[in-house]
Amino acid sequence: MKASAVRTIRFNRTPVPGKDAVSYRLVPSCSSVPLRWSGGSLVSDIDRITLRVIRQTGDDTPVTVPPSSWGTEGISVTCSYGLGNDSAPDFSYSPDDGISVNVQASGVTAYLVLSGITVYTVTIPFVSDGQPGEPGADSVTWTLVPSVTAVRYDTMTGAYSPVALSCRLMRHDGDAVSEIDNPSGHGLAMWFYVDGNRAQYVPGMSMQLVYPVRPSRFAFSVTKGTSEVARADIPVVTNGPYVPFPGCGTNTPMTTCSCRERTARSGATSCSPATTTPAASTHAHAS
Repeated sequence: MKASAVRTIRFNRTPVPGKDAVSYRLVPSCSSVPLRWSGGSLVSDIDRITLRVIRQTGDDTPVTVPPSSWGTEGISVTCSYGLGNDSAPDFSYSPDDGISVNVQASGVTAYLVLSGITVYTVTIPFVSDGQPGEPGADSVTWTLVPSVTAVRYDTMTGAYSPVALSCRLMRHDGDAVSEIDNPSGHGLAMWFYVDGNRAQYVPGMSMQLVYPVRPSRFAFSVTKGTSEVARADIPVVTNGPYVPFPGCGTNTPMTTCSCRERTARSGATSCSPATTTPAASTHAHAS
């Protein structure tokens, strides 16, 4: 029977730390180039764009690689304008000349090439507000100017003040204002309202206020089709309902009654000037 032998060989290895990674990037002198219109042409207040190459090793502080060392480290930069097609030729970046601003382009893209391999890309857009357009047409608006802003109704006599209403129609073309007397010639209709009831109205017409039942408001309105383009509401205000003075019965001294009660009790046609009477309340309120 043969005997077998096993030989074990052991190596003691010391690990070797790897090298820190080295990264490169481009930093342009501006993040974008603003363009503006001057004399009908686009111009830029920035003539040229410059680039810096930044190198960082591991967690070390980033440093700028001077252009004099670019060749030694295998660094080159190529650029391309955005001209809206794929045939825009690339050009080499010169640290001495920088990148001129082509106002016909949408921007410029720079490529950082390290030993023939593109390792970083940055784009600087050229931005503008666009060419100024033609001034737009003036806006047209309509306003109503009624003869009064409120109508007073006397609850004692049933009289209106004023006794008639009228209204003017004004057209505003931008800052220009003109008075219109033929709304239909402008595709408009004008109306006079008594509460919810309306009637056709012609600017300047006098509307007599002869309504036995006091309305809550009057109004003038202008419509175009089914849309109301202007309106002026005129509220009706009163001096309040008649309220007798307290304690003015048949056995009350005449001096405590108002003129109306004294006249009714005595049958006279007017108040006696010798009688002293508290002043009547004339609180006006809007209905």
